Order: sequence, then structure tokens, then C-alpha cells
Amino acid sequence: MILTGICGVALGVGLGFLAATVMSSRTEYNMAVRDGKAVYQALRAAEDEIAKAKRLLDRAIVTAHGIKGAEPSVDYEAIEQLGALPAPFTVDDFVGLNCSKFNRETVNKLFTYAQQVDELWDKIGDVAARVPPESYHDRNEGTAADGDAFTAYRRDLAELDTLMRSTLRTQERFSPSDNLGDNLGDYPIDFI
Repeated sequence: MILTGICGVALGVGLGFLAATVMSSRTEYNMAVRDGKAVYQALRAAEDEIAKAKRLLDRAIVTAHGIKGAEPSVDYEAIEQLGALPAPFTVDDFVGLNCSKFNRETVNKLFTYAQQVDELWDKIGDVAARVPPESYHDRNEGTAADGDAFTAYRRDLAELDTLMRSTLRTQERFSPSDNLGDNLGDYPIDFI
């Protein structure tokens, strides 16, 4: 009788431990899926902002080189809008999330992408800060397309374009047409 009671208690403890382990694993899995969705949504939102930045940068480059027969100049509006764009993807977007189900390569890609976006936005801020408002040039310097400052401006745009292209290449690695198991972990997610 006592032996049966001890076996019953042991069986109950064992089943309780098993149930707790299964529930813990399920909770961890659900958190990883939720956090994977958050990262994915942050990546998609970043694509839109980076596309806006690319259009504005292309516009500034065309204007700076005087393409299509126009006189080379500064596209103040494009630079001002570019400088006003918020950084679309930062490490803060995924730090603290449960990435335990992400494969190592995916986490490395996310950090690389965040670092590239940060570097790109720093350069955008530098360029925007060095280009005074159009009204300043109208009052004080005449045309902005004169001299060394304009040459430096065109060089800055070229460097910015190189950073932009590098960031876009990294962004392509997170294409929605990819198998998400390869991108955001080794588990199935149903939100593509």
C-alpha cells in the first residue's frame, strides 16, 4: 500500500515535471515566433524608408552632376528631406528579443544590416549638416556649384551612394521570397 502510494506520488511528480517542461518549451517557441514577426516587420518598414532615401539621393546626384543638360547644382530640397528621415532600423529593433530560435547566420546578418543602416544614416546626417539651407547660399555665396565645397559635396554624395548600395545588397538577403526558415530561424512561421 505504501509502495503504491510512493509510486503514485513519483508518477505524479514525473508527469508534472514533463508537463511543465513541455509548456516551457511551447512558451519559448511562441515568444520566438512573436519576436521573429517583430523583426520581420521592422525589416519591411526599413525597406520603405531606405527606398525613400535612395530616391532622394539619386535625385541629389543627378542634380549635382547636371545630368540631362542642366547646370550642376545642389538639390537643397532633396538633401533637407534626406536629412529629416529617421533611421529606419537599429540594433534596438531586435536587442532584447528572444532570438534563441534564430540561426547564428541570421543574427549576424541582422547585426550587419543594423550597423550598415546606422553608418548610412550617420553619413546622411553629415552630408545634410554640411549643406547650408538654400537661403544661405542665395544671400551669401551666389551659386552653390562653385569651388571646392561643391567638389566635396559631390564626393560626399558618391560615398553616400556606395554606402547605400552596400546596405541595399544586405537588405536583399532578407527578401520575403526567401524561405523564412533560412532567414529568421529554423522554425516555421506563417506570416509571409
